[in-house]
Amino acid sequence: MINLNTNITFDKAVETVQHFTTPYKKGKLKGKIPLETCQEGFTSYSNAIKVLEQYVHMGEYTTPSKHALAKDLLNKIKEEK
Repeated sequence: MINLNTNITFDKAVETVQHFTTPYKKGKLKGKIPLETCQEGFTSYSNAIKVLEQYVHMGEYTTPSKHALAKDLLNKIKEEK
């Protein structure tokens, strides 16, 4: 079981993970993801991942759409590694 010591909501966790894994669309950082270029914010990203992992772990005991979304985001992150 994951020890979850954060008060991030599921929606905020999804938003944070999507922000850090979506490439910039323009500017000098075009094509890079914020996770590669940021100097701060890794803790919030890490906590968001923990929240998503908790929803995947809860499986059938949580809202099915949240479980599926969390699983998809985590799989997307693993594929990018």
